[in-house]
Amino acid sequence: MKKTTCADLSLESLPGISQIVCLDGVESTQAVGRELALEGSAEKTLVLAETQTAGRGRMGREWESARGGLYMTLLLRPESGVRFLPDLSVLSGEAVAEAVTSLYGIKTRIKKPNDVYAFHPRRKKWLKISGVITESASVNSAPSWLLLGVGVNLNNDVKLDTAVSVQSIAGRTVDREAFLKEFFRAVPSGLAYLGREPLKRKNIKNWFAPARSVLVCAFSYWGPGRDYAAELAAAGDPAVYLKNTGRKAYQPDLLAAPGAKLSRYALARDYHLTVKEKLAAALAGIKKEFPGAEGKMFCDTSPVLEKELGRLAGLGARGRHTLLVSGELGSWFFLGGIALDLELPADAPAADSCAGCERCVKACPTGALKGGALDAGLCISYWTTQAKEKLPAALAAKTGGFAYGCDLCQEACPLNEKTR
Repeated sequence: MKKTTCADLSLESLPGISQIVCLDGVESTQAVGRELALEGSAEKTLVLAETQTAGRGRMGREWESARGGLYMTLLLRPESGVRFLPDLSVLSGEAVAEAVTSLYGIKTRIKKPNDVYAFHPRRKKWLKISGVITESASVNSAPSWLLLGVGVNLNNDVKLDTAVSVQSIAGRTVDREAFLKEFFRAVPSGLAYLGREPLKRKNIKNWFAPARSVLVCAFSYWGPGRDYAAELAAAGDPAVYLKNTGRKAYQPDLLAAPGAKLSRYALARDYHLTVKEKLAAALAGIKKEFPGAEGKMFCDTSPVLEKELGRLAGLGARGRHTLLVSGELGSWFFLGGIALDLELPADAPAADSCAGCERCVKACPTGALKGGALDAGLCISYWTTQAKEKLPAALAAKTGGFAYGCDLCQEACPLNEKTR
């Protein structure tokens, strides 16, 4: 591991970074990050490498990188711990996409959970430009550090047909410091969300400064008249179905088991696409009705408190399973919305509808629901839709047959018995 200088970088240009460790060549910036974490390095230490020979991505895949790319790992120590790893991964992918589009005018999109794709206008294809991976590092068996690993094809030679570099699309060499500055401009405000209590995260101006009102929408995806068993059977082989619908199978052993079940929300097109299309149409209508109006859409991947905003908008109350629950829709709905620079009259917040009911808490086979909070490390849905590691045997025996997502807590909710 050979250290090099960071002549093109300064702490002043990277907000929130406490120190930079620059390396010439290394097997993996993640491995270096783990070593530094165990040594007690300062929080928000940034590890940068010119090249890496054994970077690790999702599902344990390794790759050899070329000089000119950007390979980094950031050490974080948020108070809220490992349950925010999925949020951190999505937020960082969004920050990469925002930086690439803002600096170079390149169209980007995120392929969940954490790959960033760019559109190559000459090849007329969407090609991978970046990957993000998050993990925890433990001290004395207790997870005490979060590691954010990011690889971006900036100026490196890309040999894979499915990937591309910024330089290739932009037609010029791009500046590493400019990219890092833009990336960390987008990330710190989002990272601040990860360690705070929900009621301290309500100011959407942290994400869209002109916001004066927020239009929050509920999109129902299940209700009476739907036959879960029939629709699951119609989907066919679960692993094949997930692949054909663009979803990643994280626990193949569960999918291969007889009677493997998929969460109800997965028995349709990716909701991010559907909801964003509907929100885009709504925003276009608003701009037509109110010339000059501006807005910014959100659906799942943006650093805003969707469920809290939904509660404040009167769409439902926060259930003990942490989802929003409506007396009309139950909890079978997606949330999305638009932050607007218009002053609109507010609806009344929703009142608690759970009373003394704890059916969802009792229905969770792993005990992931406690005190109105979710422990992602025990959540079957997290393990089957986002976790890169193999599901622990102790949890695998308690999935209730679910191999992608989990509906057990929602199935137990009495308000879902009368949804339409």
